[in-house]
Amino acid sequence: MFNKATLLTAIAGLAFTSAANAGLVTIVGVTGMNDGDNHTGFITDTINGSGMDGNPDTGGAYAGTDPSVWEATDTGYKSEFQGKGLDTNTSINGKIGWISFDLGSDTANLDKMYVWNVREDNNRQVDEYNVYYSSAPSVALPAATGAIVDYDFASGGWTLLAGTSTNMAGRFDAEPVKANEIIALGGITAQYIAIEFLSNHGGNTKVGLAEVAITAVPEPSSLALLGLGGLLIARRRRG
Repeated sequence: MFNKATLLTAIAGLAFTSAANAGLVTIVGVTGMNDGDNHTGFITDTINGSGMDGNPDTGGAYAGTDPSVWEATDTGYKSEFQGKGLDTNTSINGKIGWISFDLGSDTANLDKMYVWNVREDNNRQVDEYNVYYSSAPSVALPAATGAIVDYDFASGGWTLLAGTSTNMAGRFDAEPVKANEIIALGGITAQYIAIEFLSNHGGNTKVGLAEVAITAVPEPSSLALLGLGGLLIARRRRG
């Protein structure tokens, strides 16, 4: 007999399966304080797998869809974004830089953000930072250009995910490194996720990131729920 306890167990099983299989979210665009001022690296290097294990630039096939197992293998500036920073005396909120990732449309159940810090130079690694998210910013984000531009996350439409976090980890060696920071997004819905850089590890005029990946927990499919309902009806008829 398909009793209430069995039904609840089945529903819980669906929820667990969904939560355990967070999927990689496609990041369709990225913009920041400038698009690149590090010789051959650009802001798009934060979303294209540059310098990560399996990337075609460093040999083999792409790393796959589970960023928890990705490893950074390249310590070269050519594989990461190191933008020239903002002047803290004139920038909004005293930040030295910022970066924002566009998911293309509102995306529900955002789970985690995996962040690989700059690897080529300790001084340029992000230290203190804030994370913001938005579905519709009141002030449009500037397009990625070579110009050094600021952005005010208090301008409207943005929510601070958490207070200032300090000492984002980084590695300055040749060893493969998994994500230096895994930021829990807590199931939010957003189109844009932004990181505001408040400081780096040395006062160098450049700051940036090597790679970012974002995951979301998929909703249980209507087909799975329909199948569960059909199973319940069939069990009742048999009883």
